[in-house]
Amino acid sequence: MKKVHRVFSGARLFLFTGMIMGLALQGCIKDKYDFNKLSTKAHITHQWDLPVVYGSMKMGNMVEPNDTIVFDDNGAVKIVYRKDSIFSLTASDVMQIDDQAPDSNDIALGPFRLYDFYGRKDIANTTGTYPLDPFAKFTRAVFAGGMVSVTVTNNLSTDITSLTLRFHNTGDNSIIGSDLVFTNLRARDSVTQSMDLAGLDVTNRWSVEVVSITPATASVPDGLTVSILSSDVKAFSGNAVLPDQVFYADTGNYELEEDTIQLTSMEIKTGAFAIKTESPLSEPIEFAMIFPTGRRFADTLKYHFVNNGGTDIDTLRLDSTLFDLATVPSRPYNILPYMYRVALRSTGQAVDFNVAQLLHFRYQLANLKFQYARGYLGKQEYVFDEDTIDVGLDDLFSRIKGTFSLTNPQVRLLYTNGFGIPNEITTNVTGKTKSGDEQALNAPPMRLLYPADRTEPPVKGDLAFTRDNTDIVPLIDLHPSYIIYGGKAVINPDGFQGWDNFVTDQSSILLSLEVEVPLEFRMQDLQLQDTIDNPFYEKNNSDTTDLNLRDFDYIRLRLQADNGFPVGMSFRIYIYEKETNTVVDSILFGQIIKAAPVDDGGRVTGVTSSVQSVEINNTQINELMDTPDLIVAGVFNSSDGGTKSVKIYTDYTFDFKLGVQTKFDYEFDLGDAGKMNNF
Repeated sequence: MKKVHRVFSGARLFLFTGMIMGLALQGCIKDKYDFNKLSTKAHITHQWDLPVVYGSMKMGNMVEPNDTIVFDDNGAVKIVYRKDSIFSLTASDVMQIDDQAPDSNDIALGPFRLYDFYGRKDIANTTGTYPLDPFAKFTRAVFAGGMVSVTVTNNLSTDITSLTLRFHNTGDNSIIGSDLVFTNLRARDSVTQSMDLAGLDVTNRWSVEVVSITPATASVPDGLTVSILSSDVKAFSGNAVLPDQVFYADTGNYELEEDTIQLTSMEIKTGAFAIKTESPLSEPIEFAMIFPTGRRFADTLKYHFVNNGGTDIDTLRLDSTLFDLATVPSRPYNILPYMYRVALRSTGQAVDFNVAQLLHFRYQLANLKFQYARGYLGKQEYVFDEDTIDVGLDDLFSRIKGTFSLTNPQVRLLYTNGFGIPNEITTNVTGKTKSGDEQALNAPPMRLLYPADRTEPPVKGDLAFTRDNTDIVPLIDLHPSYIIYGGKAVINPDGFQGWDNFVTDQSSILLSLEVEVPLEFRMQDLQLQDTIDNPFYEKNNSDTTDLNLRDFDYIRLRLQADNGFPVGMSFRIYIYEKETNTVVDSILFGQIIKAAPVDDGGRVTGVTSSVQSVEINNTQINELMDTPDLIVAGVFNSSDGGTKSVKIYTDYTFDFKLGVQTKFDYEFDLGDAGKMNNF
């Protein structure tokens, strides 16, 4: 605790006390003297030698620690300045999955598989045309393929050597395909010929014509039986009842369109696979999709929907889905394998169809928000916004001469890093004076520590810029008017080193600034000076009759100090005429306090005792009374003449005693002698 004892409040109190004591001595003898016989002019001369102030100060008691002034564990004092959130980087800054360009596929619906058709007709064994019963399941078709087996049974008791049959569309009598020729058709036996349906345009109403028959025999109404049976029938167009069938099935790879990002796995928080289909059929078209490397709640990701004709839009939600994107050896990233199938689901109703009509299939990954991603996230650079700090100490620096150097300042970037990615921070800091002088910090790029896996918490650390790795000391010694700062952050500064980066949707980097200035310094002839109003100046001093400084013959100050601080000082007062810029006189106090000794680490090892005195003579006293301004200057040196770096600790002490010795010579008018008798 600071202790200061005041014996008297000032020189005038000493003088007035002396005067009162003199008057008291006269009061003891006033009964023996007639003051009316005395002159009214009085004169008092007195000499004093008294202590004025003494005290004991300890660094730890003079300064309380707070957010700016910090005492460390061993008692060293330092000044700390913090600024939060000078730079931040979030997961969305590093990685965003843009809406992918829509992909599309035009799927031909066909050739359409039809139901097989069949018929049977008993006819005479003579030339002529015979209508068949209509075939079921189709009305008309242009066949893309398939075969019709025509079997003729000879119901006669005689052999038929040769038989030619021709088929017609009953409606317009158009010929269907080529004539079928049967030979050596034995009695009670059957022979089969096949007709290729590819390219044939037919209806379901056929007629069979017996073009020729050998040998010609008497007509028998049911002499022949013609049976028709189709197989593997497919049609390009027509009208039919379409059976269930698969139009299209495929496997493929969906490639994420990301220029710099190579993902091996990704967990989707929200998102969708949007699908739009346009079907020319009125029959239901079923879509089935499988993503074999996608998992949702431990199940393979599957999707199924039906287009009932026309335009249909559907969405596959991908929330909480994990995709393995590294299953293709030739490109083990950004590949999402898929399988899908397009099938018709029959209603049992006859419909028009045409293979020239295409089913439009359009799909897109959209609105993806990831929860976790792993892979290579690219070499990316993020620039800090440049800013300027006005130091605001130009006025102070203008009053400083000599050398004052902070020998161990530090700037630290405190960070919290939740990205599993190598990060490098480059800071650009420059100090600049108003005259244009500059000094760069010249800090090297520095790497952030980062978590190895998503299960680990964000890493907290700091990057220290010190006298050992930067030019922070010369920057501060420049006494800059402004500090200009900026910088950049680079992820994956070494480029591709593998696919082991990871990021979560909660990942972030947050940088804060901490400037730490331990009270560790050197002072060499550091001079601080200022011009102040002279408190002793009296404009009308010629008219004053009060006791004042002019009544002093001299004032001698005596300071005895036991200094436990590694700083010594001398003191000088210049009696200054500001209007004429003239130094009238100077009062030199000399080295009134000597610095304490320190060890090689800058810590005080003892106490230095100093006894100094200074005398202000009557001439200087009068100059103080006559001159309106003073220049007050102090010169400071750290231990060993400012050649050593010293440190301030809380246990440093300073003990002092200040004494005043003075002599005054005061004349005054006692006034009326009668009044003096009543004194």
